[in-house]
Amino acid sequence: MESIGGAPRILRRDMSASVDEFVRGLRAAFPGSLEGTGNLFRASEGGVTMEIEFSIGPTRRIALLALPTLAVTIRFPRGDAAACTALLAHLDRYLHRGGG
Repeated sequence: MESIGGAPRILRRDMSASVDEFVRGLRAAFPGSLEGTGNLFRASEGGVTMEIEFSIGPTRRIALLALPTLAVTIRFPRGDAAACTALLAHLDRYLHRGGG
């Protein structure tokens, strides 16, 4: 993650999710503050602004299982490091999948 003055500013992730699953998770995480459509969204909460942009990545294959992927870039144009980290953790809770 790149930082400016100690605050995280850009995070890049490869995520295993379809576009519909990912957008559904964004809407659930930020029901009152999510703006945007297509592949670019913005959420602002508690003095932090988070911009989320994604593109479709290659399908991952494990034997006969095919998993869609997204290349996700998260930018924090506003907010201190602690608040950005907290908002990212909030988003992660909504995008987390169960497992064993």
